[in-house]
Amino acid sequence: MLTSCGTAVYTPAVSDFQKSARIAMGENEFECSVSYLSGSVSVTALSSNAKGFSFEYDGANLNCKYGSLEYRQESDNAPQLNPAVLIYNIIYYVENSENLSADLLDDGHRFSGTVSAGSFVMYQNSAGEPISIEIEEAGVYIYFE
Repeated sequence: MLTSCGTAVYTPAVSDFQKSARIAMGENEFECSVSYLSGSVSVTALSSNAKGFSFEYDGANLNCKYGSLEYRQESDNAPQLNPAVLIYNIIYYVENSENLSADLLDDGHRFSGTVSAGSFVMYQNSAGEPISIEIEEAGVYIYFE
């Protein structure tokens, strides 16, 4: 009797989400809310000296807000270590890069690759939501709750 074996094809995707997160960048650390909706990432700082700052990035523009102050910066000039830019670029890479390294885990996936801010590792749960993002060489660690 012949049996056939098949390989499942997985197309990486990140589900829309709204989560609390802890972001550590060098010696600075803060709590924030992070959302990824309709291809745009928003990060609002909830603690530390950054409390009240909000950043939204859609791949074309970085919008920065603090109270009644607003500033818009085009993508070419956006700081690559801005949390909204960083998270967006990693999600975009995961969903679109042919060079993505992906590992299936018991409870999700481990993705790795390189964006302009450096080499990253992103862990994702089985629902398609991020668990953590690490860019060790830049000292950036994002832990989603």
